[in-house]
This record gives sequence, C-alpha cells and structure tokens, in this order.
Amino acid sequence: MAVTENMESWLAQGMPEDVLRALVPLRHHLYAGADIAPPLEQAARNLLDQRVRLIDAEVRTLLLDTALPLPRRLHVLARTWSEMLGLYFAGMPLGSDTEESSTDSAMATLALDVLLRQLRVNLYAFSSPPQDLWSRIFLVCRAAGEGPVAVTIPAALGALLALGTVRPEQFTPRELAFLAEVAQVEGEAVAISDRPPDATGAANAWFWIDAEQGRSAVALTRRVPSTESRVIYFCCAELGRRIGACIEQLESGTPAAALGYPRLANRPEYLAVLRRARDQWLVPAVRHLPRRRQGDRVRVCVRLGELWEALNRHEVVDADSGSISEWMVLNENAAGFALMHLQGAVRGVVAGGALGIKERDDGHWSVWIVRWVRSDHPEHLELGLELLAPRSRAVHVCHEGGDREMVPALLLSVGSMTHMTEALLVSRGGLGERLGENFSLVDGTDGRVRLSTCRVTALRQQTSSIDVLEFESLRRPATG
Repeated sequence: MAVTENMESWLAQGMPEDVLRALVPLRHHLYAGADIAPPLEQAARNLLDQRVRLIDAEVRTLLLDTALPLPRRLHVLARTWSEMLGLYFAGMPLGSDTEESSTDSAMATLALDVLLRQLRVNLYAFSSPPQDLWSRIFLVCRAAGEGPVAVTIPAALGALLALGTVRPEQFTPRELAFLAEVAQVEGEAVAISDRPPDATGAANAWFWIDAEQGRSAVALTRRVPSTESRVIYFCCAELGRRIGACIEQLESGTPAAALGYPRLANRPEYLAVLRRARDQWLVPAVRHLPRRRQGDRVRVCVRLGELWEALNRHEVVDADSGSISEWMVLNENAAGFALMHLQGAVRGVVAGGALGIKERDDGHWSVWIVRWVRSDHPEHLELGLELLAPRSRAVHVCHEGGDREMVPALLLSVGSMTHMTEALLVSRGGLGERLGENFSLVDGTDGRVRLSTCRVTALRQQTSSIDVLEFESLRRPATG
C-alpha cells in the first residue's frame, strides 16, 4: 500500500514543465510497484496514463526527424522509454496467456495503446522491439477472442500486428508515424485465427506468432510453426486491399480527411509510402535473387552536396574532409548492395536518401538510393542500397519564369547497357511537383557551359528526400 500511496502522492504534484524530467521518478515508481493494478485508485491511474502519454509525445517528437547513426543520448532515451512502457504494461491485470482473462474492455484498450507506443518508439529509433513484446501481443490476441477467425478485432490490435510486419528499415520515422495512423484507421481489417489457414493461395499472406519463443511475427511463406507450438495466426491481406482502394481514391483527388486518413496522404511521397506498405501487407516479402557474400571495401559519400561540389569542380572528393567513410560489402545481388559501416564520420542517413559509392580509387562515383537502414546501437550501421546510376554529372536546373533560382542537381546515366538514357536527381519538392513544365538545364562539363530548355516528362522515383525525374530536351543546347 505504501508503494501505491507514494505513486499517488507523486502524481498529485503535477507535471514538470520539462516533460522528460518526469522520466526518472516515473521509472522509480514503476520499478517499486510493478503491480500497479488495484489498489491504485482510478483517479490516480488516469493521472498516470496522462503522464505516460505526455512523456511519450515528447519522446516521439525528439525521434521523428532523426537519421542514422542515432545520437547516443536519443538511443538511450528510446531504450529507456521502451523499457518503462514494458513495465507499465506488466502491471496491468490482463491474466496470463494460459488462462481466460477477465480484463475489462477499458483495461484491454489501454494495454493495446501501451504496446503500440512501445512498438512505435522502437521503430522510430531504428531498434528491434524487445522480445517479450510479441509474447504480450499473443496475450492480447487471446483476449480478443477465440475461434477459427476473429471476425472483428480492435483497430488498435490490427494496427499493432500490421506495423509489426512491415520492414521498418525501409521507412523514415515520419513515414512510420504516418503508417501507424493509417493502420489504426483500417486495423479492423486484420484477421486473427487460432488455426492454420487453408492451403490455398491466400495462405501466402498469413503470419504466425509463437507464445513461447517471443520472436517477431513469421510469414508462413518463410517457415511453418511446429505442431507442438501454441500459435496465433493473422493476415493483413484485407488491410492491403483496403489501402489499395483508398490509394485509387486519393490519386483521383479525394481529400485524405474524407477517408479518415492524415492529410499527408494526398502528397505524392506519402502515396508512395502507402504503396510500399500495401505491397508488404498483401504479400509478405520473399527473396527472389540469390545473395553473394562479399568482403570488399568501398568508399561512401553520404553527403550528396559535397559529392556535387566535387563533381562540379572536377575534383577528387577529399577522404580527409570528413565526407568520406569506409564500408564493407556484406553481400550483393543483381538488385544492389548490403553494406556495413567500418570507419569514418557518417550522419544524416535515412531510408529513401541517396549517396555516392566508389568501388576503386580510380573509379567513378556511382549513385545509389538507400532502400533500408538498420542500427541496433549507435556504433553499428547497415545499409541496403539499390543502384540509380553508374555515373553522374553535376548540373544546375531552374524553373522558367519566377525568380529562376539555380538548383543543384545530378544528371544520371540510367538504363541498360544497350539503352542508356538520362535522368535528374534533385532534392525532394523541386521539379517533381512540376510535371509537364519547362525548365532550364545548365551543364558545365568539360569547361563549356551548355544551356538547354527541357520538360519534365515523368517522375521515375520519389521519396521523402529525393526526386528522380525523366525529361526531354525541347531545343538544342546553346554552348558558351
């Protein structure tokens, strides 16, 4: 009772102006009274939940615009907050995973909210969720109802399961926050069953959770559970279909708010996020290309601005400037590389960004898009890369009319060995919003300046960081 009285006394003091100052005392109280179910009074529990929400919002704000490698202080903050959310969940009266729970609906809703927050903070920090998270999800799934298939489930539970199956390393923290909001809107579309699905094509879209192992959800296409395991199955295919239908409406001009989606959903880069998530929920990823293990070392320039400057001056990027880092090729296939950081300063790496790679000292800088990033602690960083172009040139572009501001861009040589074309890589939000409009291309290669009038014809790729554009020349370049 003393533990409960101490917590109630602390809660009555109010929230400090600096929300994060509440972390240490909250952690102390959660450790001191792991069982904070009854006898904690409902009014005090409401204050505790409010405090958890305020701290969670502050932690989330700090993590949403982060890039890798994550600063140590943020890594420690995210890990600590995830641990505290786990303690908060552990004190809830949810029964056990072997017994029927008498949990009331309000407590079950709160438990789902806490688990969803714990998953999200790990996703935003580029960290693997704690292993016991999936055992707890198993417990909540059982409380949601037994039977061949749960026809309707809480949207928050569906969102929790769906977010647990996406490949978070392929998204930025803000993109994951956006997906979390969408998944909570459509979460009831996720199906749950305590029996394996029929051996049909639809079975390829199912995942399973093992209560004892506490591992993340596994796709049936990758591995079948042991017959002795206590397993719950779930499927996100209907969620993927619903999102696919909403994508069509959004593309036709329907306001996102009319669908209950965040307003960002109408923006092209977030439509691309929805498409990637839809594809992952419709059909779990299966490796199609064999990987070849490597041990080669490559040089990487993660700051495209410095790479552009060097290419513009026809100079070698200085390895001592702090913009070059050394990486080891973990494996490669026809689609790209997986790299691990070895040495050199690195900052600002996000999924969807672009960088330059030089495989030999006398080689050219190739340009790659970052497809995924992975880092379980600040000293370890891995990247998955896809080739954009084997060569590039530094150019300027500017809109015709207006202030005609000159914008740096990379002119990429893209395509196959038999059919090479050119494309432009620019920072997000530039020419990509002006399909069909004219622009000027200024190319200063070989000491001569060429000015061409061009038109954007297609958006080849778009992420939260870059646009890759196809274009056509309208008039022969003027040379000076």
